[in-house]
Amino acid sequence: MVRKPVADASARRNRDAEILEAATAVFAQKRFSGASLQEIADRVGILKGSLYHYIESKESLLFRILQLSHAEATAIMASVDELDLPTEEKFRTYVGRLTAWYLCHLERAGIYQNEWRFLEGAFGSQVRAQRRSFSGYMRGIIDAAVAEGLAVPDLDADLATKFVLSALDSIASWYQTVPAKDIERISAGLTSLAHSTVFARAKS
Repeated sequence: MVRKPVADASARRNRDAEILEAATAVFAQKRFSGASLQEIADRVGILKGSLYHYIESKESLLFRILQLSHAEATAIMASVDELDLPTEEKFRTYVGRLTAWYLCHLERAGIYQNEWRFLEGAFGSQVRAQRRSFSGYMRGIIDAAVAEGLAVPDLDADLATKFVLSALDSIASWYQTVPAKDIERISAGLTSLAHSTVFARAKS
């Protein structure tokens, strides 16, 4: 009897994970506006009414998916900061790691970039603040490049930030799947292109 709550908690966590995985697949395929809770319940193999034991609404499901992606993006930023790299190498490392994340999580990457607009109220406010933090991290690196004289001449840091992030955001629309063997190659190629957008070539 003492162990039953532990088992119940484990079962709930497993069901939560199944529901989030199903919702991610449905939202990626149908987009948030076209997806239904019935489709999510069908993927999990439970009754639609049973979903409400685990979620509050379709909006809360989207919010949880976005929170997971934001937490992982934040972890990438923290891991890069811990390296205490020079600005140019920090840019390369961050873009490379972020690109690899996108390539490994295409469905969630697409949702993160396209579906957040459907959230309003407290959910919407929190997600918008997180997105400002996300873009602000890239802007901070590019601002540092400009301040240190590493950037291409007359670089508009705001436009450069938007350009680089827009290119990375588009990854989910370019690929449906990416073989593991291609992730490093694609990540390195996109990192090189992003780098050439921001940083001036070193004089030989």
